[in-house]
Parts: sequence; C-alpha cells; structure tokens
Amino acid sequence: MQQTRPRGLIAQITTLLLQPGYFFRTLPAVQDGRQWLVVAALIFALAAFTAVRQAEMNADAGIEMSPGLNGPIMDPMGDPGMSGGIDMGIPPGMGMPIEMMPGAGAPSGGASSVSATWTTALLAGGGFVLVWIVQALLLSEVSLFNGRAPKLGLNFQIAVYASVPLALMAGLQLLYYAAGGEPGAPGLTGLVVEWPVYREATPFAQAVLLSLASRFTLFWLWSLILLYTGARGALRGRWWASLATVLIWATVVVVTPVLTGEVEAPGAEAVIEPLTEGVMPDGEMSELPLDGMLFPDKGVAEEGAELQREAAPLPERPVEPVPNGPLAG
Repeated sequence: MQQTRPRGLIAQITTLLLQPGYFFRTLPAVQDGRQWLVVAALIFALAAFTAVRQAEMNADAGIEMSPGLNGPIMDPMGDPGMSGGIDMGIPPGMGMPIEMMPGAGAPSGGASSVSATWTTALLAGGGFVLVWIVQALLLSEVSLFNGRAPKLGLNFQIAVYASVPLALMAGLQLLYYAAGGEPGAPGLTGLVVEWPVYREATPFAQAVLLSLASRFTLFWLWSLILLYTGARGALRGRWWASLATVLIWATVVVVTPVLTGEVEAPGAEAVIEPLTEGVMPDGEMSELPLDGMLFPDKGVAEEGAELQREAAPLPERPVEPVPNGPLAG
C-alpha cells in the first residue's frame, strides 16, 4: 500500500484549524512524526514572549498585576473602563493563571531584571507544559471507557495541538501591543462585575465567576472544542466520555485558582457608622445634627456647610435713629 505523503508544518496547522475532525482522525497514523515538538516549542516561545511583554508594559505604566489574573488590577465594583478596557487576556497554559512575576515592576537593567525576565518567561511557558501533562492524564479515561489501555504519547500530542488557538491569540496580542495597544482586563472581567447576579452572589461564587470571566475568550472555547474533537477523532472515544473530559478540565481550570486563593472576590465595603455631628472643612464642629449623614467628599461637605449657614438664625440689626427734619415724626 502506498503511504500518504506526510503534511508539512504549515499544512499541519492549517488542517488543524480548518479541518479539525479530519486532522485528528488521521493523527494516529502520523503520530510518530516530530512536528508536534516544533508546535510545542512555538507555543512555549509565544507564551513566554507575551508574558514578558505584558510585564514590561505594566511596569512602564506603573500597574501592579493582580493575583491570579493575567491583567492589571481593577476595581471590581467600580468603572470597568479604569482598567484600560477589555483585553483578550491570554490565559497562560489553557487558562491556568499566573501571578505577578518577581521583579516585574522593577526598573529595567541589571542582573535582577534579566533574572526576572527569565523567571516570567519560564513560568508562562512552563504553565503550558503542566497543562499538557494534566490533559494527557485526563484523556486517559476516554481510552479506558473504550476498554483499551491509554496512550500517553498520543494524548500529549492531542493536548499540544488543542492549545494552538491560544498560541494564535498570543500572536495577535503581540501585534496589538506593537500597534500601540495596552493590556487591559483579561477576558470578560470588565463585564461580569456589572452583572446583577455577580453583585448578589456569595464571595465564593463571585470568585468563581471572576475566574471564569478572566478565561472566557473565543480562543479558549476554540481550544476546548479541539480537545473534544481530538478525544473523539484520535482516541475514538464516546461523545459523553469526551464531553465529560472537557467539562472536568474546564472545572479544574476555573475552580482551582479560587481554592488556592489566586483569585479572590473583592472584599466587602467598609461599613460607615452614622455620625450625629459633622466636621466642616474649616475644622469646626457643626451645631445642627446631620441625621446620620456623612460627607464622603469635599463637594458634599461644602454643600452641607452651605445648608447649615442658611438654617442658622440671622443676627439682629441695630435700630438706626431717624434724623430730625421736616419729615420727622
């Protein structure tokens, strides 16, 4: 039988993105190739370079990275626009979060800066490697439900190819930064905080929604679809077993950062006790009760002072004597 000519690297990636079903059905026949190693190296490099670029831009802007979210700190209860808008927010390693890299906010130059840059790059790329290992283990259950022994090598290749959309997102982000764009809130974080359900949820549910929103992008959904297609095509898995594997993976990615404390819900607002007397801008105590109202800012305080002056009794004017004259009396 004449063997089919193996596809090149560009053709391999194009087939993966445009014909994922056909790609994964033919993957077991070409799994002995080494193209997946090149794809893994490219994904590692793109993730590392994007993380370093984000850290440099945040350091130049004086923005601190929020724990567990690959984006600048924002006020979850305030204006989403303060974080620079909604960004694609590449989730390193199929949505696994990374914390603020050591020394990312330090000025550039010196051995510490080089060490911080390498640390940032290795952590971002290593996140993908860790994800591929976990996904390969989860894909083993698909083969076990078919009564066959799992092939970890094939499972690892499926995990690598399923993360190609995230590498594509990283490349688009680099182009966006090169055009003058700035990193913003990751995923849909800037929108979920305006959702009434989010405001009324418990702190744990808020943290879960925040974690899910920070990873919810079209590219992340694309990667989950490729993971499902790989389990169905390459492993010949049942649809319910493949779907269960994808759902378990999505749950692990979203809930684990919440359980480890990397993603936390915003703290409750400080409760302000009512006051019976207010302090005027000049430091004097007001004589009129404020009925528990506290002046939160200078503008409201000045308005309260004006109302107090209007309510104060007017001073008595002295009676001026009427001068003597023809109209007197």
